[in-house]
Amino acid sequence: MEEYRRIIEGNRAWAERVKASDPAFFSESAQRQEPLFLYIGCADSRVPSNSVTGTKPGELFVHRNIANLVPPFQPDDQLHGTSAALEYAIQALKVQHIVVLGHGRCGG
Repeated sequence: MEEYRRIIEGNRAWAERVKASDPAFFSESAQRQEPLFLYIGCADSRVPSNSVTGTKPGELFVHRNIANLVPPFQPDDQLHGTSAALEYAIQALKVQHIVVLGHGRCGG
């Protein structure tokens, strides 16, 4: 259980730092989501989206999967997570840019 405590405490510390530097951040971001970018990246734990792009929470709409794959459109009744992320980002969020970011030594 010690591992979970580290994650919970890390989240708590992050929230406190954010609130200290921008007291309105959480209340304002809860009201709207307006990222300029859809970021499609690898799910690899060594490639954290906001860290590798130097962005803040709210600047990216993120979809991560193994090897940052963007499969071709399939007009069927199956579930397609990447297609759903693309559709939502473009139609609902009106993102202006799509970034597909790969990385070296990817196992996918």
